[in-house]
Amino acid sequence: MKTTLLCWLCAACACMVTTASFAQSDPSNFATVIVLPDDQTSISGSIGSDTQLNVAAGGTVASSFNVGPSNGSGFNIEMNLVGGSVGSQVTSYAGSTVNVLSGFIGNGFDAFSGVVNMSGGTFGDDFDISASSVLNLSGGDIGVNFDALSGSTVNMTGGSIGDSIDVFASTFNLHGGEIGEEFDVNNGALVNIFGGDVGDQFDVFSGGEVHIFATQASIDGIALSLNVGESIVVTQRGGALLESTLEDGAFLDFQLNDSFSGTLDSFGPGSTVRVTLVPEPSTASIFALVALLVARHRRRAE
Repeated sequence: MKTTLLCWLCAACACMVTTASFAQSDPSNFATVIVLPDDQTSISGSIGSDTQLNVAAGGTVASSFNVGPSNGSGFNIEMNLVGGSVGSQVTSYAGSTVNVLSGFIGNGFDAFSGVVNMSGGTFGDDFDISASSVLNLSGGDIGVNFDALSGSTVNMTGGSIGDSIDVFASTFNLHGGEIGEEFDVNNGALVNIFGGDVGDQFDVFSGGEVHIFATQASIDGIALSLNVGESIVVTQRGGALLESTLEDGAFLDFQLNDSFSGTLDSFGPGSTVRVTLVPEPSTASIFALVALLVARHRRRAE
């Protein structure tokens, strides 16, 4: 299977927009604005629609807090963590955005149809992202037992996620940062790897797909015969060694075992491994600029 270079460039440009730096919205855009600890030192329960909650050092959000109404009817809801602490078992719902720049959020955070932008700070263990939620991770640390559940999207350009990651019927785009050991790609899941550091015991189960974007790749020392923009499905198993240099220059290797055992990588029956050859970073930058200029020209023509 071949893919065009223009399609790859469009995907790369879209990701650059998606994973840009995030900041809190203008407070004047909300009917209610709460600032911790200036207005009060702590808050419990929930916040509703058209509300902005800003948490700085010294502010505290209680456990079991809801960011938005649980019935999914919320709109224009924002929680900004620039310090302070948030308790465990907190849930963000539809219509909400959570921006984390610093501070700490406890175990059991659940993003349900909301957006989470993280550039710093720390999440505890057992972070779940589900439904149509999006996690944009550019910095900070997330603990162990991270789950990307059905319908969610993870865009990771930096930061770290601890051991034991499960991806179910969702999309995980890895451009940078560090992910721990025991990464499971389950049925219906797509993991796109452009860069970053991947831990040991990477397992892809039946119906799961991993797509590697590399500037060069080989199997058992023999280079894959691809031109830039072309992709191939890797069918070798039996412990074959897939080695690649990723788009960001990082080195990635998978041992293509077809049975699940111990701490080894495994790619079971019905799993898909795909490799797309992309330009070297300097060349990619030039092509990306050309793509943006072409897009601008098209908009003017319209």
